[in-house]
Amino acid sequence: MPQDAVELLAKTDLLAGVPEDRLRGLDPAPEWLSVKAGETLIEQGQRGEAFYLLVHGRLRVFVTNPDGTAKRVGEVLPGEGVGEMALLTDETTSATVRAMHDCDLIRFSRESYKQLMETSPEAALQVTRTVIKRLRSGLGGGGGKLLYGAIAILPIGDHADIATFVEMLRVQLSAFAATRAVTVDDLGAQRATQIRGQGTMSADTRRDIHGAFTAIEDENDLTIYLADPTPTAWTALCLNQADLVLSVGAVGDAPNLSEAEA
Repeated sequence: MPQDAVELLAKTDLLAGVPEDRLRGLDPAPEWLSVKAGETLIEQGQRGEAFYLLVHGRLRVFVTNPDGTAKRVGEVLPGEGVGEMALLTDETTSATVRAMHDCDLIRFSRESYKQLMETSPEAALQVTRTVIKRLRSGLGGGGGKLLYGAIAILPIGDHADIATFVEMLRVQLSAFAATRAVTVDDLGAQRATQIRGQGTMSADTRRDIHGAFTAIEDENDLTIYLADPTPTAWTALCLNQADLVLSVGAVGDAPNLSEAEA
């Protein structure tokens, strides 16, 4: 009997606890993918598009050094996956993943993840748990140290319940590190008014705001900044402060760059 892609995907750490009927209702649905020995699945420096669960075969992970030499940093065995960061970020991939044997994989796309987030934010946070592990250790990292101290959440469109998503993300991250979610109002009424005001902020005002950022980040291991969906002064501050930017939107919102990203 052929193996069921959704059934296998639902057993992974990435999507543990997500009802299979939710996964079967996604469009595009999780799909099978075959890669021959020697072929490249993910190329370092390219934009990631999906998470891949390896079902059969073996993958090897390489990082290209500045001098052009490739260093092997790990292997992926059946039941393990790669590419989960592509579901949440627009960052380019940090490593090349190549098939050592003929491989059968299941592909779970970013578009499918966005639909999952819209229909069930709680289910979408299953994906976030795996990304949290990557944030803690990184490829080839270790020691449980966070690679990022500040994350900016950039809303795409006006339909997603971003505040709810951010709060659930904060709760999940708090299980690993002291985490605080920050909006412009959390900086105090005076600073919020200055940031929302029209015109260029003075150097003294900027230094004061940066000092507030520093004080918040010094008290926490990880800070989540909730930006505006438009290119406001607050959005610019969030993007400049962040080590990592996550674009979050609802199904039906344009998948291209938001006005703030453009």
